[in-house]
Amino acid sequence: MQTPWGDLEVRDAHAHLFSYSFFEALRGQQREPAADVETLVSSLGWRCPPRDNAQLAAEWATELDRHGVASSVMMASIPGDEDAAAEVVRAQPERFHGYFMFNPREAKAVARAQRAFELGLQGLCLFPAMQRYSVRDESLSPLFELAARTPGAVVFIHCGVLSVGVRKKLGLASPFDMSCSNPLDVHRVALAFPKLRFVIPHFGAGMFRETLMLGDLCPNVYLDTSSSNSWTKFLTPEPSLDDVFRQALDVYGADRMLFGTDSSFFPRGWNRAVFDAHALERIGVSEEDAAKILGVNLAACSRGELVEPQCGGDVQQRVPRRGWRLGENNCRISAKALNPTHQARISARPARLERRASKAPMPPNSSTWYVFCVTNRIQLSTAGPGARNSPMKASARRPASAVWENRTSATHSRKIQGLTAGRRKLHRSLLD
Repeated sequence: MQTPWGDLEVRDAHAHLFSYSFFEALRGQQREPAADVETLVSSLGWRCPPRDNAQLAAEWATELDRHGVASSVMMASIPGDEDAAAEVVRAQPERFHGYFMFNPREAKAVARAQRAFELGLQGLCLFPAMQRYSVRDESLSPLFELAARTPGAVVFIHCGVLSVGVRKKLGLASPFDMSCSNPLDVHRVALAFPKLRFVIPHFGAGMFRETLMLGDLCPNVYLDTSSSNSWTKFLTPEPSLDDVFRQALDVYGADRMLFGTDSSFFPRGWNRAVFDAHALERIGVSEEDAAKILGVNLAACSRGELVEPQCGGDVQQRVPRRGWRLGENNCRISAKALNPTHQARISARPARLERRASKAPMPPNSSTWYVFCVTNRIQLSTAGPGARNSPMKASARRPASAVWENRTSATHSRKIQGLTAGRRKLHRSLLD
């Protein structure tokens, strides 16, 4: 496709498959069902899809060709419509990446997901608010384990605001639970499955700050830029789309961002307006990074390649200044903790304390010594006066009142004094 950077390969990471069976399922949810699927779709002002999914695949392929799009995700947009998505992918395997909406609360959920993967689908799409569950629920672990074992599998998790336009138009109830939509719920799961790719669509759909936190902590979480992103109206002050893209790039980098349109129905077809509105050119993204976001990253995900963020560019240069590195299990480790001089200093502390203790006698007033130990969190020895094995500081020779004067607040002092009264009695009994 012709882009501001020249001819680049564009792949759409977010598009919905509104198949004939999809509209049949919606018709079954109406209180007063439409006479047939054709009547229902015409009431929406849309074109009814063909019954043959191979024909629908051909229509979408023609639409992608018209805009110069190399390939697109096709997401089965209601649980149970996996066969339709699989038929579309089989008809045009070079043009479509098969995803499927899934309800993990249904019976035999893992077996159904396994069957979908065996049909050739790659993207397991979860909408926690829609089915009212948390991705942190331990019952979902077998599902994530299955996805982790499946080559090329992606777990797509819709977070933030959820509004399904077609359901609104048809007057269907949408009892969604927003409390299940927090992107931070994905944190524990993403850490538990570091080789599995997770995708958060729409920049987190209103929970942008939480999505940035998640991406900063979990390098196997990707960001999908799809739709018009009208969720910005929920933030104060409301950011521009340029601000959103700039902040997302600052945290995720170009390696973990996926361009998408949220296309779904005909006659609109592929939503070119979303592509024209993206802010990549306006914020000065390079040709290399634009190529990654617009298509290279989705192709890598489909091949099962986990992107390892590399240093380079304005975003990545911030990593050394922050002073963090990735350690085992993708945990962030302070650069100071990795410094050999710092490690040697920490290792020498016990030896220094032991040498200091061997030179200092136990103070005559054991109660004062006990108060000092408690307030300074030093391990207390019960060997009695004159012991040579207790850590010691010069301030321990001062009376208890002098120790209390060093506390930052009188309230804190009273709390410690109250807690130590019984312990001083115990200590005296040990000395006797």
